[in-house]
Amino acid sequence: MKTDFLHSVCAVWHSTKVAIIRRLCRSKLFLSLLVSAAGGFGQVMGQASADHQFLQLGYFGKQISRPGISASKEAFHSDFDPFFEGKNSSLHHRFSISVALGMYTHPGNHTGLFTNVQLGYALHCENRFYWKLQAGPGLLRTFLARATYEVGDDLSIRKKFLAGNYQFMPLTALEFGKEPIAGNHLLSGYYLKVGAFLQYPHNTMWLPNPTFEAGTFIPLNPK
Repeated sequence: MKTDFLHSVCAVWHSTKVAIIRRLCRSKLFLSLLVSAAGGFGQVMGQASADHQFLQLGYFGKQISRPGISASKEAFHSDFDPFFEGKNSSLHHRFSISVALGMYTHPGNHTGLFTNVQLGYALHCENRFYWKLQAGPGLLRTFLARATYEVGDDLSIRKKFLAGNYQFMPLTALEFGKEPIAGNHLLSGYYLKVGAFLQYPHNTMWLPNPTFEAGTFIPLNPK
């Protein structure tokens, strides 16, 4: 009896939580605030790192093989040396914040558009190679590939325009690459990234997705 009661409470809590998240994601005010905050944040932080204006552009594979594209820009970075590192260390530590925008396609199922903020911690070597660990929140909008119909309040059946869902997209990734050369040096760096993100809510639960990215750096302030 007690177990049935706990199961009922958990079921009600889960359905309530999913309903709140879906309502927030569909709220125009919520989405407007999110976009405005990301835009303002990117502008302010972009001014703070004017010496590092590169766009990371490359292939984005959801579940590795479902193709897409991703573009991200480092909005802020700060280099530091931990207390345990000597002054003559060949490693340099960096904390960064990046903003990304991308899309992918799951043929015959849906197309996804996403944006996210990535907090990163990197180790940079003197030969320009680096390792970076990233994590952060994101937002995903899916668009179903096939025509979708819904029943109206008057019981009429009509086609649903841009059928799909908004979903939260928390992510984590490990990146390896070679830093670009500052100035007008096109394709002077590259990166490889493996990671994963969650789609939530997905049906009644969540869906994990491994990802793979590979690309290069495009200078935004060539000299």
